[in-house]
Amino acid sequence: MHPHELACWLGFWRIPGVGPSHFRFVCDHFGAIGSLFDQTARQLEQLGFSSPQRELILHWRGGGESVLRAGVERDLAWLAQSPQHHILTWEDSRYPSLLRKISGARPLLFVRGDADCLGMQQIDVVGSR
Repeated sequence: MHPHELACWLGFWRIPGVGPSHFRFVCDHFGAIGSLFDQTARQLEQLGFSSPQRELILHWRGGGESVLRAGVERDLAWLAQSPQHHILTWEDSRYPSLLRKISGARPLLFVRGDADCLGMQQIDVVGSR
């Protein structure tokens, strides 16, 4: 994935209040996430973004310092720290196919280790303990 496109995925995911279903809706609407950041405030409102969310998106487009941009830079720095660090999107062939089918699946997975192992049979433990 092109670095700018990955940055757009990360920026979009970092917008407070954007969940997997809204993320999928926008992906389906535009095809390319980068198109989201080209929309006007009115178009973003029609897509269901709140006023604070629209401000974050419009500020991102301005290219200046922003909360979103700072978060994305941290994510990209983590990715660059090690060849064992991966950020997978729904579009990545290594993204687990069964997980992709779940309506509430996260659009991004941060993986440490061999990302190809995600395609193998596994057991998943969910919880805090």
